[in-house]
Amino acid sequence: MSKSKFALVGSSNFSNHVTPPGHPERIERAEVMETVARHWVQDGHELVVPRLAGEKELKAVHTDAYVK
Repeated sequence: MSKSKFALVGSSNFSNHVTPPGHPERIERAEVMETVARHWVQDGHELVVPRLAGEKELKAVHTDAYVK
């Protein structure tokens, strides 16, 4: 593992996210990011797999009504 001050968060599941035509998040971007992640790991850096946020984390950036 590297001593980089940066972290790359990624998952192959990102390519499963389907959006409507014209949306900026699309499969091509996921494919590019998978390539970036592969090179990142090959260069000795850590790839952080995303996880579900806890309620406390969600409420740190969203209103209670939004979280509900």
